[in-house]
Amino acid sequence: KTRFIELLKEKRQALITHAVTKGLDPNVKMKDSGVAWIGEVPEHWEVKPIKIIASCNDDSLPESFSPDTPIRYVDISSVSHDAGIAEPEFMLFGDAPSRARRKARAGDVVVSTVRTYLKAVAAVDDAHADCVYSTGFAVLRPRKEHLTPEFLKWLALNELLIQAVESHSEGLSYPAINASELINLKTTLPSLSEQARIASILDRETARIDALIAKTQHSIDLLKERRSAFITAAVTGQIDLREEA
Repeated sequence: KTRFIELLKEKRQALITHAVTKGLDPNVKMKDSGVAWIGEVPEHWEVKPIKIIASCNDDSLPESFSPDTPIRYVDISSVSHDAGIAEPEFMLFGDAPSRARRKARAGDVVVSTVRTYLKAVAAVDDAHADCVYSTGFAVLRPRKEHLTPEFLKWLALNELLIQAVESHSEGLSYPAINASELINLKTTLPSLSEQARIASILDRETARIDALIAKTQHSIDLLKERRSAFITAAVTGQIDLREEA
């Protein structure tokens, strides 16, 4: 069951990567993207630097922000490529780390620029739009004339782009990438209508996979509980383990 979950996660990632780099039509004519890690893309797609299709770090808290203001803080450790944004930490701004500065809104994407091997990448939803984010994140915001928020989410969760961010990071024990270099990385750009179709299908198909993962994980948890209960019962004498004569 654990291996099955691993395979489902691999399938989920392969689905995302293929959809945002190759599209949905298996018969579409392809062209070389000119970017080694992307490979071929549909002939009618564009390939542009991220900075053309999304802005970066638009909003930050002002220097005059009151230290007595309560905030919900999101650090690198609170974000996961697989699980998204975990429960933020409540604190007064005056007690927060100095890196608690970034602001984001629903539809933005946060990408960690430090410890990039952690793959701390996630889309910001309504529940986390009022949080304060670490300056260790690059907050990407789609430019409406080029990109939909829904497609930006899947672009950022594309394993190939995440690997490109890692490969362009510097440092061994604490690999990091400058936000300016991150937004110079190139990515695929279908039309807005095709972005909407791809995002809609990925929403549906990944939801199915996620539901199956959750169901399987629940089964694993129940089996572990039964195993633990059996061991406890055996070592406390609640089960007669003596062989019959």
